[in-house]
Amino acid sequence: MPCVAFSSLSGFVCNPNGNLRSLGIDFLSRGTGWLPTFFIMPVIAAEELEQLTHTLFQAAGGTRDEAAIVSRHLVEANLAGHDSHGVLRIPQYLRAIQSGELKLGANITVASDTPTTAVVDGGRGFGQTAGHQAMRLAIQKARQHGISAVASRNSYHTGRIASYPLMAAAEHLVAIVMVNAGG
Repeated sequence: MPCVAFSSLSGFVCNPNGNLRSLGIDFLSRGTGWLPTFFIMPVIAAEELEQLTHTLFQAAGGTRDEAAIVSRHLVEANLAGHDSHGVLRIPQYLRAIQSGELKLGANITVASDTPTTAVVDGGRGFGQTAGHQAMRLAIQKARQHGISAVASRNSYHTGRIASYPLMAAAEHLVAIVMVNAGG
């Protein structure tokens, strides 16, 4: 008997003819399938969501550049299907700003520098801005010397790690990115 499983949610069963039926949960036809109504989410254009996110971080006191990098990073995470590192992080970030755990307008510095290596200090700011700067520096060093290794430290949540090697790939370079913190 054909049956489509909707995750492991209780309350969904297949009857003998293969039709999904609800145990007290309303369903709504959407496209080619049926979804429980509590799964229906508002649809917001990526550009609009990025602008809203940018506005929120600037209103909280962030610089234009850091708001742009972080908002783009969060929306791209959602678009890539990594919702856990997307705009759902906004309340967490705003709480971290209020508590002082995350410093807006942080002075990102290069704490250590050689022709092929560097350590970027995020100044307790957004990890996305420190990560962005670290990858830009790694790309520059790799272009000049054929290889580089750049570390980033002392920043808040770095976001979706896959974004950083994609920056290198856009420059026709290969990157390996690792993180030693959860999040």
